[in-house]
Amino acid sequence: MQSNNHNISKPLVSIDCITYNHEGFISDALEGFLMQKTDFKFEIIIHDDASTDQTANIIRKYEKKYPEIIQPIYQKENQYSQGVEISMQFQFPRARGKYIAICEGDDYWTDPYKLQKQVDFLEAHPDYGLIHCNFDKLYEKSGKLVQNTNKNNRMLNSSKIDNFNGLLKYQFSIGTLTVMARTQLLSKAINNINFSKYLMTDLPLWLEISQLTRIHYLRDSVGVYRKVQGSVSNDRTTYRAFIESGLQIRLDFAKKYSAPVEIKNSLQKDYLKSILIKAFYSKDQILRSQYYKKMEEYNLKMSLLDRLLYLSITNKTLHIFLMIFSKIQDIFIFSLKWIVKKNV
Repeated sequence: MQSNNHNISKPLVSIDCITYNHEGFISDALEGFLMQKTDFKFEIIIHDDASTDQTANIIRKYEKKYPEIIQPIYQKENQYSQGVEISMQFQFPRARGKYIAICEGDDYWTDPYKLQKQVDFLEAHPDYGLIHCNFDKLYEKSGKLVQNTNKNNRMLNSSKIDNFNGLLKYQFSIGTLTVMARTQLLSKAINNINFSKYLMTDLPLWLEISQLTRIHYLRDSVGVYRKVQGSVSNDRTTYRAFIESGLQIRLDFAKKYSAPVEIKNSLQKDYLKSILIKAFYSKDQILRSQYYKKMEEYNLKMSLLDRLLYLSITNKTLHIFLMIFSKIQDIFIFSLKWIVKKNV
């Protein structure tokens, strides 16, 4: 762990950590940061979004012990619920490091050389602007740990266009908790994105960055992503909305940067299927009509299952049958997961 006085010189790396009601997790995150063995200085810029549990008090204890490293913001009112993009507004602008590493308060790092490995690569390869790594996934409810979740990642020293198209086609994913990027590059990418359109910020950021620089993948597993039931991206009541937002992001960026026609058509079909499923659950005939018109406009064909869903929206008996059949809600959640794979 670094030992130099924080005020003597600027840190090389700023660790961006946002947290909310993570009292059971935040110590693991902070310990993962503080155990880093580096030959450079780093700072921990942490933002507590008005937690209602003991998260802020835990952070204060660490701040008191490591005042030269930990730079907190304690909000009195929750910013996320007001539509504020916390990293964009509060975190990235105050980062003093040449590089920014990202890890939310319910995830944690396990490799004490994580930062050193990433800095060494970026310092030696100025044509790369972002590096990410393999990671493990912990299902908090069951305690099951899946190691090397990202081991089949296909992004290895690819060109910018291959990285971009690969992200669009779900050929690989970027684990946010493993990311380190050049601060100037992040700032440039952020200015090119209208985040207010989307429910997530990481996917559009990676897609934009892939247009600006090369991205490197390190096979080492460096941390643990917690699958926490009830978190925003894992809540059953909001999961479908996140899926739709992810599909919309990919479709928007495919159009913005003129992706190949076959990729755009595939993304369009996936997005329209998400609209069909939404229309099915809500029995919304306007959405049903919009879905059909768009399918015709793009000359896309419905599968048998999609046609049954489409017809059931105006057929009460068929709709009841489909809802009952094999717990249809769970079937389509899995169907959507299959469509987006590692989108969320």
